[in-house]
Amino acid sequence: MKTIFNQLFEKSTKQVEHYRTDFDHDKNSIESHPGAKFIHIARSTGTSLVIFREDLSELPKKGEMVPYMFGTANRERILKNSVYEIEYYSKEGNEDKYLIHYYNGKKWIKIDFKKAIELKNEYLNKVFQIWEQEKTKEENQYSY
Repeated sequence: MKTIFNQLFEKSTKQVEHYRTDFDHDKNSIESHPGAKFIHIARSTGTSLVIFREDLSELPKKGEMVPYMFGTANRERILKNSVYEIEYYSKEGNEDKYLIHYYNGKKWIKIDFKKAIELKNEYLNKVFQIWEQEKTKEENQYSY
């Protein structure tokens, strides 16, 4: 049986002419997040992989600032940046030069940018709701 990465590679390898080492990063990310849902964008100049993390413990704790890129960031900024590429590439136009797949944890679905943005927004909303519930739970813990 083929791995998730091998399936992805077969689906998108013909689309990518340059920066093919992006596939190495994709493989590492997929293997580091087994069973995770994700969106993969393939274009002639490489790939972009957006993992919808289930394990939020990889992100900083509430209110914590951590080193990030050329400064620091909180978990909200890191989360938003992790899905940024979907919006970025969708604004370039000419959707024909992109091959976009969504892996829902069980099967592959070929999608367009409209669907990718919808899935990204659903994911962000889900995570923000989880964090809001944690905040409410924490506040209730200290109320008398």
